[in-house]
Amino acid sequence: MFTPRKFQIDPETPLLYHFASRCVRHSFLSGLDPDTGEDLGHRQQWFIERLNFLVQYFAVDLYVLRIMHNHFHLALFHDPKALLTEQERLTHVRRELGSVSTLMKFLKQGIARRA
Repeated sequence: MFTPRKFQIDPETPLLYHFASRCVRHSFLSGLDPDTGEDLGHRQQWFIERLNFLVQYFAVDLYVLRIMHNHFHLALFHDPKALLTEQERLTHVRRELGSVSTLMKFLKQGIARRA
């Protein structure tokens, strides 16, 4: 049975995580789509640019990215306590920008809309 990401990640402990995520309905993310014959290789650069933009603002360091034809793999070091020193904003920011689930949401939404 599938366990949601928010229940798998400790919001307090720095740790290295491996993520894999598939496209909706096994759609093509990158490469040559056998159904349409269209080359979607240009989407890899979209993905790399989007991820590099997002990791600047989230409590993660990118170790590995592998983009396959209908899914991708990430290895991220997640350190939710490395965000801010301002106590009044720390709780809110840690909950949002310290969340790998939020990072994955922003990463996948941007690529899906552009595609």
